Amino acid sequence: GGEGIILRNPDSTWQAERCHTLLKVKGEDDAEATVIGYTAGKLTALGSKHLGRIGALIIDFKGHRMELAGLNDEERVLIDTRTEQDGALKAAFDWAVDHPGQEVPKHFESVSIPKGTLITFKYRGLSRDGIPQEAKYWRKREDL
Repeated sequence: GGEGIILRNPDSTWQAERCHTLLKVKGEDDAEATVIGYTAGKLTALGSKHLGRIGALIIDFKGHRMELAGLNDEERVLIDTRTEQDGALKAAFDWAVDHPGQEVPKHFESVSIPKGTLITFKYRGLSRDGIPQEAKYWRKREDL
């Protein structure tokens, strides 16, 4: 029922403060869900690395709508399916820059994780309502 366990380097001496010889290990569970959409990346305190790209996946998990971050740079590429190949990237990028943090329109698609894809995500415990807490994208199911 706790938050995890603290491991100490056996060759270290005890210190009454946080130190580099301690490691906190938290357990994680995983689950699967279906991708139903995306949000555009936004400007954060750390900068605008994801501005113009996918900020998060929108998933359906047992009837609950959730947003998952944790994608790598390749998985964040977004295209406009109404536009020809050469302009599809630019059209999606321009829209996402102008609409940070918003859900992208239905005609936008991820190059790597299309809508309907079954993905696996990790989380740390469930809320009282059964919703995963601290959830983050882990990987796409490739074995189907």
